Amino acid sequence: MEYKHVTAEFESKVKTYIRNHIEAVQITDASQDQYKFDLTYHEVRIVTCVLWMYEWIMREGAKKILVVGDHTIIDWCLAHLKAIEGKEVLFTNCELREHFPYSANTFDLVIDFEVLEHLKDKQDATRDLFEFSGAYNLLGECARVLKPGKVMVLSTPNMVSLKSICRMFLKKHPYMFYKHVREYTPDDMRSMFPTCGMNVELLETINVWDTFEGDYSNFDFEQNVQWKENKAIMERMLADSPFDKTERGDDMFVVGRKK
Repeated sequence: MEYKHVTAEFESKVKTYIRNHIEAVQITDASQDQYKFDLTYHEVRIVTCVLWMYEWIMREGAKKILVVGDHTIIDWCLAHLKAIEGKEVLFTNCELREHFPYSANTFDLVIDFEVLEHLKDKQDATRDLFEFSGAYNLLGECARVLKPGKVMVLSTPNMVSLKSICRMFLKKHPYMFYKHVREYTPDDMRSMFPTCGMNVELLETINVWDTFEGDYSNFDFEQNVQWKENKAIMERMLADSPFDKTERGDDMFVVGRKK
């Protein structure tokens, strides 16, 4: 996506805020240690989410915004930079697999970063199969509370990324994070969004997951793809194959506009 509202100066300020926040985290216990580590290796993804959220707030002239999830460094950064002054930003405080406590046609913009992959089926699911009921409920509720013609911006890992393929060659789980409930493909998004009342206006895949360069034997690191060594090999294999080369970035950013 070519930014229309994100300037080089604004991007620099975002990166500075995120970096300063990471460096300011005090390691007082194991949870803070994990928090700082998580922020560090997700830094590129966090910056990208901040820029996308700001860009679409500005493009849509959004005044009332729903963020799926809780407060994070993403909205803290935008608040610090005074990028959301005068706007009403609400955060879901409900079970995402059930009815949202908001009226239909309420919001100018819905933001959903890195949530979809964590959703199980609805609580009343009875079959021992994954039936996407939780994911469809989330997308359907986001569409319901959006005003007609307004957009939802979503990010989620790309199941058919080059890194996922590389993980399978390394005999590892193909998910970017093996504890995710479900990771999705671009075709999934193109099918699910219209089913839930939104047309896919934009879908991009971007490499925003950091790559872990350390103990490759540690299964817990989803970045454990030895990417420094294997990136060129994977790119060459794909280039020499008859398969589609597009949409191989590790994270999907999707914009769906309510019909």
